[in-house]
Amino acid sequence: MIKIKNSRKESQTIIKGQLGDEIFINIFIQSPIATIIYDDNGNLLDVNPASLDMFGLSKLDRTEYMNMFNNPYFTEEDKQKLGAEGRVKFQSIIDFDSEGEDDYYNPDKYGKIYTNWIITALEESGYLVTIQDISDEKKLEKDLERSRDFYLTLFEEFPALIWRAGVDAKCNYFNKRWLQFTGKTMEQELGDGWAEGVHPDDFDHCFEVYSTAFEAREPFEMEYRLLHNTGEYKWILDMAMPFYGLDENFSGYIGSCYDITKQKELVKQIEKSLEEKELLLKEIHHRVKNNLMIISSLLNLQSRYIEDKKYKDIFRESQNRAKSMALIHERLYRSADLKKIDFGDYIQTLANDLFHTYISDPSSIQMVMDIEEVRLDINTAIPLGLIVNELISNSMKHAFPDGMKGKINIDFHLEDDEFILTVRDNGVGFPKDLDYKNTESLGLQIINSLTDQIGGTLEFDGTHGTEFKIIFKEGDYS
Repeated sequence: MIKIKNSRKESQTIIKGQLGDEIFINIFIQSPIATIIYDDNGNLLDVNPASLDMFGLSKLDRTEYMNMFNNPYFTEEDKQKLGAEGRVKFQSIIDFDSEGEDDYYNPDKYGKIYTNWIITALEESGYLVTIQDISDEKKLEKDLERSRDFYLTLFEEFPALIWRAGVDAKCNYFNKRWLQFTGKTMEQELGDGWAEGVHPDDFDHCFEVYSTAFEAREPFEMEYRLLHNTGEYKWILDMAMPFYGLDENFSGYIGSCYDITKQKELVKQIEKSLEEKELLLKEIHHRVKNNLMIISSLLNLQSRYIEDKKYKDIFRESQNRAKSMALIHERLYRSADLKKIDFGDYIQTLANDLFHTYISDPSSIQMVMDIEEVRLDINTAIPLGLIVNELISNSMKHAFPDGMKGKINIDFHLEDDEFILTVRDNGVGFPKDLDYKNTESLGLQIINSLTDQIGGTLEFDGTHGTEFKIIFKEGDYS
């Protein structure tokens, strides 16, 4: 309850003296902001209706004396504050004609509110106090504090190593798991102290990633070795991102780290195992190639004792087939990829070898190759290599009889998801009555069979010489 010690007329005289006229008196009364007028001794002169509403009072309730330095609606702590520090503070406000503000906890019959008092000294006498209800702001502050405490508790118990850095890039927090991992105290790790545990070989890279990301305000991820409490270095995966305050200003970085030492060791074991398997596979390709070359050589030696040209040619064809397969295995064991070869390069090498085998007069036959560099899986490369061998051999053996001059074209391209191999010549062509799909020719039987094996289609055109086209998609051999 509030009692006006001085009359309303006195307060209005002060207001008129300070503010001017009746207009400002009306502003005082009608203002939605709680406003109180005190005299120089801190005695209450008048309050506007907004003040009474704020504290749940009415004009009829103003029956007790109220001194601003000993307000009965303040807590004991606030009374002490006003009675000791406050009197000096408010007196200094009057002396220096300035403004001040403070927060007080005010109970009333409706409950509790937080208020902010702004005291302004008037020119001649007394001073004006405006009061704002800041209960919502205080509640938000307490909610934020509780939220912060909640997340800090989560961070403390989180199974990952958590760190936080401020806008100066210095670390200002490490959770319990981090400190347990390093065996250090919070004081030892704060600032740049944590960096002393980074492995010397990883420090420069770690610093570069951290500082670059910090300047750009971008998330980052890095791996480095951190000294464990056992005295051994452990591999750490560190993932961090910038965070921002409620004012949307950059507030620093927060990161979480995971011990990936076991994963690193497992990867190392897998890599070692793969290296061993690669060496073994290279050795297998090398031995298969050698065995095929031995077969080719044996066929060549055996053919020397054969006088019949027909049988001699059969041995030579078998020899070339073995060499065509050996060439693929040679490419594989020399390649970094043990499963795929550059088939364009393979065709050129094979075609040149066959050219020197079958063509006695190189000036009589022109060989033109339009070949794209394409890598094929071994499961496709071996049958396709045999097909190429048969097609090129067939043109070189049969297209240009009796020293006839001519041209052989070899094309290999990838169009969309289909591979297209074309071998054509402008020679004498196939006999009109020959069915290339159903023939006793071993070479054509091999071509048809292996085309089916790779899931391709075989097209033949005998309009101008001979043209075979094979269209296929590479299978999924994973």
